[in-house]
Amino acid sequence: MGYGVEILGSGKNGDSSLVRETQRFRGYGLSDKYIAIRNVDEWIYCFDNESGKVTSWDRMDKRHLVKNDSLEKYILNEMKDAKAEWD
Repeated sequence: MGYGVEILGSGKNGDSSLVRETQRFRGYGLSDKYIAIRNVDEWIYCFDNESGKVTSWDRMDKRHLVKNDSLEKYILNEMKDAKAEWD
């Protein structure tokens, strides 16, 4: 038992939740330059394939808010936050 952060990816059976969820959210208006990396209820966290930044996308307002300048920093910060909540 421990702490962690769920990031969309690919399973052992070859099924890619990352591709499936990105395609699903594109049906709701997500731009082609974004890849969905995390689904947290009303906010979808996306990787901007042009700038390398991580954004949160509001499906209702169709707005992106920059959450971090890089995917690596985003994941590290999420892990630190998860650890702090676990302690």
